[in-house]
Amino acid sequence: MKRNKLVAFLSFILLTICAVFGFASCKKDDVEEFVEGLYKPTNIVYDGARLTWDKVELAEYYTVSINGGEAKRVNTTLYTYENTEGGEFDVTVSAIVNGSSNAESMHFIPLDTITDITVSEDGVLSWAEIAGAGAYRISVNGEILATDVTETRYETAEGSNRIKVRAVVPEDNSYYSLWSEEKQVYVNSVPTSVNYDGETLSWIGNARSYSVSINGVAETVTGNSYLFDSESRDFAVEIKALGDHVSSYDSKTASETFHYLQAATNLVVENGLLSWAEVENAEGYQIRVNGVVQSQTVADPVYEQLTAGSSIAVEVKPYNESGKYFSVWSEVKDIFILQSPNTSWNADLELDGQANNNFTWDIVNGAIGYTVEIEKDGNVTHYDFPIAQAAFPYEYEEVGTYKVRVKARASIGSDYYDSKYSTAITVERLAAPRAASTSYITSDPTALANGFTVNYTQVTGASGYQLYKDGVLLDGKYSTVLSITDSNVADDSIAAQQEYNYYIRSMGSVQTAAGQTFVTLPCLTANALSFKITVQAMPTDLTMQGFNAQWTGVSGNNGYGVQYNGSVSTATGTSFDLSTLHAGTYDVSVCTKGNGSNTLASNYTAPLALHRLVAPTNIKIAYGEGEGDLTFDAVANAKSYQVFLDESSQALPESAFDNMYQYIRESGTVLHMVAVANYFNDLGTLYYMTSESSPTQQFIRLATPTFPEGALSNNVELVWNAPNNINTAEYTPTYEVYESDVAQTGGVQNATKFGLQYLTGGQSYTFRVKAIGNDSKYLDSEKSTAITVYKLVTPTLTIQNGKYCWQGVANASAYVLEIDGVRVNNDIHVSGTEYSYTPRYTEIGNHSVKLYAVGDGFNNINSDSVNYTQVVKACLAPEIEFSYSSDRFINGGTIDVNIATVSANCTQYQYEIAGESIPSSSLSQSKAIESAGTYYVRVKALGGTFDENEVYYIDSQYAGGNSGYALTLLSPPTVSTFSINSDGAVKWATITGAAGYDYQISLDGGEFGNVCHSGTASLNELITNYRDYTTIKIRVAACGNGENVISSAWIEWLWTNPNK
Repeated sequence: MKRNKLVAFLSFILLTICAVFGFASCKKDDVEEFVEGLYKPTNIVYDGARLTWDKVELAEYYTVSINGGEAKRVNTTLYTYENTEGGEFDVTVSAIVNGSSNAESMHFIPLDTITDITVSEDGVLSWAEIAGAGAYRISVNGEILATDVTETRYETAEGSNRIKVRAVVPEDNSYYSLWSEEKQVYVNSVPTSVNYDGETLSWIGNARSYSVSINGVAETVTGNSYLFDSESRDFAVEIKALGDHVSSYDSKTASETFHYLQAATNLVVENGLLSWAEVENAEGYQIRVNGVVQSQTVADPVYEQLTAGSSIAVEVKPYNESGKYFSVWSEVKDIFILQSPNTSWNADLELDGQANNNFTWDIVNGAIGYTVEIEKDGNVTHYDFPIAQAAFPYEYEEVGTYKVRVKARASIGSDYYDSKYSTAITVERLAAPRAASTSYITSDPTALANGFTVNYTQVTGASGYQLYKDGVLLDGKYSTVLSITDSNVADDSIAAQQEYNYYIRSMGSVQTAAGQTFVTLPCLTANALSFKITVQAMPTDLTMQGFNAQWTGVSGNNGYGVQYNGSVSTATGTSFDLSTLHAGTYDVSVCTKGNGSNTLASNYTAPLALHRLVAPTNIKIAYGEGEGDLTFDAVANAKSYQVFLDESSQALPESAFDNMYQYIRESGTVLHMVAVANYFNDLGTLYYMTSESSPTQQFIRLATPTFPEGALSNNVELVWNAPNNINTAEYTPTYEVYESDVAQTGGVQNATKFGLQYLTGGQSYTFRVKAIGNDSKYLDSEKSTAITVYKLVTPTLTIQNGKYCWQGVANASAYVLEIDGVRVNNDIHVSGTEYSYTPRYTEIGNHSVKLYAVGDGFNNINSDSVNYTQVVKACLAPEIEFSYSSDRFINGGTIDVNIATVSANCTQYQYEIAGESIPSSSLSQSKAIESAGTYYVRVKALGGTFDENEVYYIDSQYAGGNSGYALTLLSPPTVSTFSINSDGAVKWATITGAAGYDYQISLDGGEFGNVCHSGTASLNELITNYRDYTTIKIRVAACGNGENVISSAWIEWLWTNPNK
């Protein structure tokens, strides 16, 4: 199926292309032939041992037939076939696609087999040319080479090779030949890493012997090296590995040319270093000391690693590893070099303008003296010292860097040589720091204790900076950053003006890194950064007057600093206003200000103790005697109090403090208070200051509550309007309710509502309301106007004749009856009327019944409710019997239901027969059935009455309604299903649920015979001679089970003989 679909699809594509490009010659047959060709095997090849071809897409398997013989099945694209006769033969390969065979045939012609392969000494294979062959196919180690060769020779690669050859005709698979016998050819590897060290040629290879040819002269060598004297000349060499020409063969030739480097000459020792003349083309030099080649080479013609203190023999040989170069060792140079002096730096000796012996060294054995070399700014100076001196005095007074080193000197003309110079000690004299261009000297103008900070520029190489005062180094005043602070300038007992001289030096250090010493020297004192600091004189006679601190000033001042509460404020004169202080105790002191730079503030005066009183708190206006009493928390040490209203600066008289309601408006009045003091204590050691004003506090007299229209509209509570001058987001007032001027507590109050259910029915009441404030902002209102209330009498509930009944009450407007919280009536009050309600409960259990009289929403309010619990039960289901009016289904037959056991407390019964509901008080009920089928019956007792205990009864559960209460009225077989066969067997369709069949037979119009019964839908006996009768009539009825399955009506089937 896949193949057919693909053929059809490709045919459609090709025909479409023909139509588009107008290829008139395209025919449907041609297209289908092309598509069929897609499933034919291609590239069929025979190599003398096996046939192969290209895979065909969708092919399930292939068949191969040789010379028209049996087609043998294969599942791959390879078929093994040995043509032992060696002649021509035919092959047909078929691809089986979707059960269809697609065949392709090939005729094969043999070529001669190669039999005369020879191998040369260097592993080259050759053979005689084969007639008809265009090329030769090579197999090496089981792998066929990608490209055939056209010559009759093959150059074998190094290593182990298994080689066979066969003749081929390029691009023509119809020719074949057999493979030659396989040749085992091992070709040695070409030698690698050919080197010459001036004495020996060496290489890497795995052969036993080699042919070594130098300048055209060959020699056979065993092993991987060859001693050769080049006589200090260039030469060329060729090396190849030799085989035995049976199991192994010669390798290819490795060729190298070696070039001679001249030997090192003019070896000289100076300052402990060996040097020589540079050799052309040398990349570097090897060193041999006492016959041992050193692992370290040098690139330049100088060697520094000579061992001092002992005799050594040194040789040098140049080398060049970028090409094939060789050389020889130089002549031996015998050397004894003095040990270099061990140097040190004595940092304990001061170098501040005078020379000192800081640079020292150890005595060296064999030395006749020492030479010190000092270098600065490229200028080198030498100083010679006798053997007894081991120190170098020098002042290093110029700013800059020095390098100082020393060597031991040997006697001239002896076998000894001067030592190397010691490793240089680098000495740097630091410059002095300079004043910073901005913020040179900074200070807090009001705090002598904070001292001053001097800022300066960085000195390169300085390890830090040291502050000196009056020529003395200050401990703890060494800084590694570009500033130093001195907070201990003057003693705190000094009151008069003072002056001090300071300077700063950049400081050095001695450090050792990687075996070298680096010394940085402090700048000279003469060049240090210097400056002067002045401390101001202190104010006198500090005291308090009112809210102001006062003192005696200092001439030439920059203002004054007033210190209190941990902070400092500035005063331009000799007094300072402290009225902004908050409540609390303070120490107040004063200093003369500095200029923020090199003039510092004075010390502070002795502190003056001050206590500012707290402002009055918890200010309230309580109802009191009804006039409004001002209350607040007393303030210690206050002499009196002042009260201010709104923005008035005039204080109220103290006589107004118990009559404040007259000052408070409903729109609001702002009040604040002050505790009055401003005096010293008896000892004069503490000053009491009048308090700040208390926070402003607004007081509002609540507006009188009012009654809205319909204040009693819900008939159970009194409702009023809240004061209209209150922000309920910040305070919600409470209320007091008065009846006849007596505060009420019986009712439930909820915001602006007061429950009146607690009142006794049948009486009148008079109510007034007052809003209650919080005393801290909102103040109590006046009492409201009065409102009169009458509460209705509670009605009486009874049960009579299956109903709830009650009599009307005076002044009611309506009545509410609720069952389980749901109102069930709509009765309006009519004087002298009796009311009733018939309940209809549907669930068993306890149900709440509530009845109350409703007021008019004006002055008459609801009565208390009557609450009654109604018990509800269900009637018991009746017991029932049922039957069919006949033993067989007949038109007009009935299903009859009888109640065998009645249900107490029911009103009547509800019958359900064949889906019809029939309410009835009768104990039996019937329903006529017009058609066969299955019908269900059920009955329940109907409730709706109270018993003598006032229990209410609801409908019972149904009796019946399930499979046990069903009647099935069978239908007879249909006439169309009857049949009689050639044997005289009569059959009809089976009736579901039938317990067999009754039947009677009438022959040729005669009387029906006896009723017979069959358990299956057929006659019990065969009417074998039925062809002898003109007619046969059969009556059949489906049989019931005698209980709940009723037999069907009779049906007649007439058979008429077509041959009579």
